[in-house]
Amino acid sequence: MGEEPPRGSGRWRRHAPALAFAAAALVAAVPYVAASPYYLREDFAPLHNVFLHGSLRAAGGSVSLTRPGAAAVFAVVFGFLGGHPTPAVALLAVVNAVSAALLYTAAARRLPTTVAVAVAAVWVLLPVNSSMTHWLSAAPVTVSLALGLGGVVVLWDRPLTVVRIAAAAGLFAAAGLTYEASLVLAPLAFVLGPAHLRRNAVAIGCVGAAAVGTGVWSLATTPKIGGRVVPAGDVLHGLFGSELVKIGHAGVVVLLLVMVASLFAAWQVVRPSFRPVTGERLVVAGWVVILAGSIPFLRYGQEISYVMQSDRAAFVSAIGAAMVLVGIGWMLLANRAVVVVLAAALAVGMVYTRGVDDVAYARSSRQVRQVLEVVRDARPAGRPLVVVARIPLGCGSVQAMNNDWNLGTATEWYLKQPLGHPRLVGALRAGATAGTVVDARPVARFCGGVGETASER
Repeated sequence: MGEEPPRGSGRWRRHAPALAFAAAALVAAVPYVAASPYYLREDFAPLHNVFLHGSLRAAGGSVSLTRPGAAAVFAVVFGFLGGHPTPAVALLAVVNAVSAALLYTAAARRLPTTVAVAVAAVWVLLPVNSSMTHWLSAAPVTVSLALGLGGVVVLWDRPLTVVRIAAAAGLFAAAGLTYEASLVLAPLAFVLGPAHLRRNAVAIGCVGAAAVGTGVWSLATTPKIGGRVVPAGDVLHGLFGSELVKIGHAGVVVLLLVMVASLFAAWQVVRPSFRPVTGERLVVAGWVVILAGSIPFLRYGQEISYVMQSDRAAFVSAIGAAMVLVGIGWMLLANRAVVVVLAAALAVGMVYTRGVDDVAYARSSRQVRQVLEVVRDARPAGRPLVVVARIPLGCGSVQAMNNDWNLGTATEWYLKQPLGHPRLVGALRAGATAGTVVDARPVARFCGGVGETASER
């Protein structure tokens, strides 16, 4: 008679893959955390709020009303950890690791284990998550995604009890009150989830009420501002094209291959003689997630695209992109050699792009620190403070500072003194010399080959 396995070993084996993905996400974050990153752009607004009003008001009045969850996140990231960006970025990495584990767990509920592993692995590697892993102002998005994925996992668990339904509804509501765009995960949980969910009136009613109530609150409390329709090309290039692989024109080639394979998968699914196959179904399901995740951003009040700091708009769609890429690989499994070569090439491209993004964010944040040190050494006494710098300050597609507001909140927080209305200018002109003039152009002269600032292009 064989020995009995140690008590709890089955549970450990069941959770081991999820823990492995959490560890992988943490490892992927190490290079950027090790670079001792600093604050960027809108990071200085909550820091300035903390300086003036205290940690609990880091987010500001309107954000605290619309997104109370985001206000709590800002209180931790910019209040409790204010002035210490590296631990805050490390905390961001931990939350992303939790999301990776939850994504695998959710995928494993509906897909074969190997496919679930592939989806989670591709999601961890996708460069389109750069703002969620690098930029502290996007911390509410990161936390919101983890809460929403937690709701999906709970809702897809068996047996589906009233307690689990209530817990899932609470997680979706918390996610929406942290970043309202994550509410699309609630209907996606029913559309892509097990069939019994769509027949459970209690689950539909409870989760639906939580999602609709949170959405109504968001619409009622969010300031109404005009926007532009985000071009479909921005979405496609962000998910599959030039932002996926930043090596020459390789991104364009990948995008064309993805579109052709996706059209083929859609045709296979709709034709009458189709037999359910994992690859084709996964591709179509992935596009459903991409479209659902893009809906909240179709018309947005600011200039936004799926590029670098603006790629927070892809935080749900990126899951769909991972599903599409894995589904296409599954479709090609008839020729395993081709799959291995293509998968290896894509992985190398994504890892390279992640490295480029790490360097761009790190060097951009270092430029901000250097500009603030230059201003400190100048000991500004006149008003207004005029900082002459390359605009926008930053490397590659990362903007470290891009307007007077960024400069004003940053300098007042850093120097702990009011400076009137500091100005960030590209060059001195007549009438711009009143007050203290600080020339910070040498700080941004070189980006070390990772990209040029807008004024250099």
